[in-house]
Amino acid sequence: PGMVGFTPRVVDGKLTVASLARTGGLELYNLTAKVDERVFRGDTVTSVNGKTKVEDMQKELASGKECDVEVKQGGRLEVHLKRVEGVPLGLGLEQTFPEEDARFDEVHDQIYLKVKEIKQTGLVPCYNCDHPEKAVTPQHYIVEVNGERVDTTKMLNSIKNGTEWSFVFRHLNL
Repeated sequence: PGMVGFTPRVVDGKLTVASLARTGGLELYNLTAKVDERVFRGDTVTSVNGKTKVEDMQKELASGKECDVEVKQGGRLEVHLKRVEGVPLGLGLEQTFPEEDARFDEVHDQIYLKVKEIKQTGLVPCYNCDHPEKAVTPQHYIVEVNGERVDTTKMLNSIKNGTEWSFVFRHLNL
């Protein structure tokens, strides 16, 4: 991923963030940015050093020099929930490698939390009823839980043991 901290990939004629490095400019940015300002896999690169054509942006990123990158966020959903005694979360989750989908990254050691199903009862189904325009669906991946966005074991522990959750979901169909 180099100095900028991400690997670009062309998807449907657009330059996207295919994978994030654990070091580099983007990781440093994401560590201090608010959740709604962070860059995630699947976001669209709109400009690199003022260049907007895909080929020109790729050349700028490959040049090895410092880059000013503008990104359009997409497919992100934030959900904040509080535990209610006796009420389940209402999500069926699985740890998965979504490498078969070209819209996600090529770094196959990265595991994701995929929403496998929405249960009939629970906090998430209630959230979905109250927010149908922002419903969590089985096409979503959890990319962050309470600030944790890399270690899925820590994310799962936070889900299991938490009393409040700040989820960031990404939709598969970016």
